[in-house]
Amino acid sequence: MGGGKAYHGAHHRTSWHHHQVSQVMTREGADLWMLHMRAALDKADLTDDPRVRPCIDGFLETHMKKYAEQFDFDEQGIDYSGNGGNVKPKLTAVPPNIEELSVSELKQVLEYKKVDYHDCIEKEDLLARLYSALTVKDCVSILKARGVNFSDCIEKREFLDLVKDLGYSNGDTQNV
Repeated sequence: MGGGKAYHGAHHRTSWHHHQVSQVMTREGADLWMLHMRAALDKADLTDDPRVRPCIDGFLETHMKKYAEQFDFDEQGIDYSGNGGNVKPKLTAVPPNIEELSVSELKQVLEYKKVDYHDCIEKEDLLARLYSALTVKDCVSILKARGVNFSDCIEKREFLDLVKDLGYSNGDTQNV
């Protein structure tokens, strides 16, 4: 973070600057900084290439996680979405279409359910983690919303199998 060969003082100088801002590098400071950074990015005319903004958002998320570790604050739930001002509300329930969720939406649902996902690398890993965290109540809610008959289900495994089958019937052939 910062530095580089052309940066006089390199790591030592960067660390010194970071130490100077330790009072504002808190969770509240991170939320405020991300709010202003997203607003500036939303206002900027970067490019028409849809790949650019997700790259910048990923860069911000990666470095904010490093700052959270360095300054010892919890970065869970920081909004890294930055989707051109079209910020969707945070997911506060398990939606019926979990197999269609984006990676960031899957992370939101896992955060809502208080499930750690930081060792998950691929979207399929996140889906598998979410499936393993679903309760019978979650499954019933999903199945009702999708109009699936679950009257023969008794055990959690049976409910979960029906929910997983919904993903496969939508063309999702990944093993989750």
